[in-house]
Amino acid sequence: INWPECIKKANNDSGLAKDLLNYFIAELPSFEEQITQASQNKDIKELHTIVHKLHGGCCYIGAPYLRKYSLAANAAIKSALNNENNEKQSFELLMPVIKSLQDAIMETIRYTSSNKLEKLMQIQNDE
Repeated sequence: INWPECIKKANNDSGLAKDLLNYFIAELPSFEEQITQASQNKDIKELHTIVHKLHGGCCYIGAPYLRKYSLAANAAIKSALNNENNEKQSFELLMPVIKSLQDAIMETIRYTSSNKLEKLMQIQNDE
């Protein structure tokens, strides 16, 4: 999490930034579950909807690590959607990218559930 970027995106309001970040973090398990479900159902259109929403959240709250993986997944999904002739092959090629995104989500959840994030926010607020 890039705390200075998060504050900047929240119009330099650290209270709002913290609220938005906490809301986003609370939604991460749901994103991961939705991605898992759409993957199991081989529903590329639903994956696109979920990943697009996740990517937008990453951009808005300053999450460059997760943003990188969601951008890659979004691009791979768009490519798969454009390859309607061989949907099964497209889906199989897409799965490693989706797995990387899910790993990044879980890593972000672990990071934010530790006290590292609170320490980062405190350090930045003290400066």
